[in-house]
Amino acid sequence: MKGNSLRGSISAGEITASDLYQFYYCRRKPVLEKVYGVSRVIRDKMQMGLEEHEKERKRFAERSEVYGFKKEEVEEIFEGKCVSYGELSGCPDVLIRKKDGSFSVVELKETDFTGDSYARKVQVYAYAYLIRKAYGVSNVSAFIYFIKQKKLVKVALPEDIDATLERAMSEYRSALSVEKIPETLKSSKCNYCEYFSFCWGAER
Repeated sequence: MKGNSLRGSISAGEITASDLYQFYYCRRKPVLEKVYGVSRVIRDKMQMGLEEHEKERKRFAERSEVYGFKKEEVEEIFEGKCVSYGELSGCPDVLIRKKDGSFSVVELKETDFTGDSYARKVQVYAYAYLIRKAYGVSNVSAFIYFIKQKKLVKVALPEDIDATLERAMSEYRSALSVEKIPETLKSSKCNYCEYFSFCWGAER
């Protein structure tokens, strides 16, 4: 098992997997950032999440498992490997190549909420799609690893993944072209958001 870099042509896409995640998490976020240039503010809970990400990367070397996978199954680990295909690009937290030749993309989440929201699904759909397209491999699976719970959740990829992502990107492009900030929706997830003070500063 070793870390390395995949070879391939890498260029910057116009839409990232993270853009799609943010869009389906809250449709205000990409409009505020991309259209109006509102700066993001890293909140305490988000900073803690980033720190846990880094701790988890260091801890896995001491464990018998690698992000939920048995070490003996793993051939190589790629962290933060950025790839692109067409107008889509992304940098999965972890890309694992197994000894059987298959690949698994793993998105790390530091959160109390372990549900499989569409926002989370579409993000790993995009990563799996990119690995398939950019490197010409077909045996790719997608997972979300919840750090606090040490829980690995497999995300079933849609058979029409190309069409699914095209629809997602079309909705994303349409939202930005309107240049109108969607209304605020009160939700517990707002407490984790970089735009909390912008949306709720005068109301909470």
